[in-house]
Amino acid sequence: MEWIGLVCLGLILCYSGYPGRVKTLESKVKKLEKKNVGERKSEKGALKMSQIINDLKGKKCNMVLRDSIDSLFDNKLACTVLETDEEWIKVSCVKEDKKKGTSSETIRIIRIDDIESIEYGE
Repeated sequence: MEWIGLVCLGLILCYSGYPGRVKTLESKVKKLEKKNVGERKSEKGALKMSQIINDLKGKKCNMVLRDSIDSLFDNKLACTVLETDEEWIKVSCVKEDKKKGTSSETIRIIRIDDIESIEYGE
């Protein structure tokens, strides 16, 4: 009978820190929920942005991109919007080499989050 008492005492000692752990986990869950609500708001903004960009499909526009390695010196991109998605945009850019008299077309896929502004003239 004594060993049952010792086992119960051991279980009580093992789980004595349990309420503190629960409190810390609850606080972490609350922080994650607050963060998730903020992300949902930004997702709604990105969704509205993708809907606006979807209206530009097939039209020429100038995009100003956020700083990246590709656009280190010139972050303004003259392009034609080919396809759009909720998160990505596919554009076609034509670069003309005035010295050689040639032009080359490149197709780029850009994240909508990387677009700072879009200029569109009819």
